[in-house]
Amino acid sequence: MRFLRMAIVGGHVTVFVHGAPNPASGSIYFMTEDRIKPLGLPLTNALKCVQRLGVGSNALLRGKI
Repeated sequence: MRFLRMAIVGGHVTVFVHGAPNPASGSIYFMTEDRIKPLGLPLTNALKCVQRLGVGSNALLRGKI
């Protein structure tokens, strides 16, 4: 899961991939937009999953990927 995406020049996007259990830390990646699949998850549910180190991700992502 990622929480921040910004379009940049040349058809690429900037993506912040959070760390766990602290979603405030993480890494920034530059990639083409075809590598991204929006999941439409509620932010609060996604953050809870991160803070629980992925516990509950199966139910959260069911039918999304």
